[in-house]
Amino acid sequence: HGGIGEDGTLQSLLEAEGVPYTGPGVMASKTCMDKVATSLALNHLADLGVLTINKDVRRKEDLLKTPIVDIWHELTSKLQCKTLCVKPARDGCSTGVARLCCAEDLTVYVKALEECLLRIPPNSFSRAHGMIEMPNPPPEILIFEPFVETDEILFSSQSTNKNADRLMWKGNSRWVEITVGVIGKRGSMHSLMPSVTVKESGDILSLEEKFQGGTGINLTPPPASIMRKKQRDKAIELFLIIIIQNTVIGRNK
Repeated sequence: HGGIGEDGTLQSLLEAEGVPYTGPGVMASKTCMDKVATSLALNHLADLGVLTINKDVRRKEDLLKTPIVDIWHELTSKLQCKTLCVKPARDGCSTGVARLCCAEDLTVYVKALEECLLRIPPNSFSRAHGMIEMPNPPPEILIFEPFVETDEILFSSQSTNKNADRLMWKGNSRWVEITVGVIGKRGSMHSLMPSVTVKESGDILSLEEKFQGGTGINLTPPPASIMRKKQRDKAIELFLIIIIQNTVIGRNK
């Protein structure tokens, strides 16, 4: 999982030895592991309503030698946002992904890169967050994007009625983050039912919440109070468009 298991390296070795495997092929894996390449591969879907967010790509060495205040001003001005999302250009599973709300947050992140920290402790930034696992070795290229804030979906433990709806939707953006799986052979793909994840804290799902028995809870399908059937069907349609239109970059095994 991750690393050579996702970036096409292992897939290439298996194909060379004639060993069957599941999941995307070499080129699809290599493309999807590179967030910039993934965005470029999806650009042609804009007319179908599938958009990718603006981004700014920076080298780690440039971050280390340029005044942080200047970098912060450049990024927020170019991306026209108040808060940023930073992530390694080639990694996955929330590794190294953080929300930055001010120049001081960027200072903390860059220092973690410089000191090759394996993780950033909880609440190191100005806004509360959990443990942030960092790539090892540190990434050479980082991506900065406007942070798209979604509403929190929480479980309430204060209800006295055990039959009451304990799901709470906090926030006013009316955006929620969902996951849609797609399965099948080329030409006969099918989208699975969407899932919405209830996280414990912070703005970004942690590695533990995703894969290591953390407190993240997946609700499949999302309750009607969160996503109406029309919205759910549209999400399924769009995810299927993304996969079908991009199967040329790799092949499923």
